[in-house]
Amino acid sequence: MLCFSLVKPDSFFSACSRWADELTRLNAAVVLVGTQADLKTNPAVVNELRRKGQRPVLTSEAKGLAERLNAPYVETSALACTHLKEAFDVAIVVALKRQRKRKRRLLWMKYFCCMKWPSRACP
Repeated sequence: MLCFSLVKPDSFFSACSRWADELTRLNAAVVLVGTQADLKTNPAVVNELRRKGQRPVLTSEAKGLAERLNAPYVETSALACTHLKEAFDVAIVVALKRQRKRKRRLLWMKYFCCMKWPSRACP
């Protein structure tokens, strides 16, 4: 799970620049999770971000990163208890699919790795 705060643009920038590249390089299974979704519409938080010349992370920006990572995206709020179970359920499904795919590959290699293929010698 790659998590970032929807009301802290620096955390999203870090997820985009540092962690996304690393996870792509490792070919890891990822679920992108935007946290603190309840604060995106909180006037005090929005005004504080404006004062700093920032704004909450847009859903379209987060979905763009998720697409780049080929990962599902879930917005959560621990305070409001919204979509928490969904985020973990998605992570479990992604991990199980990844494990199943890896098992199939290992099973294929187990049975065919010792076969000797006919050599193709040049005449």
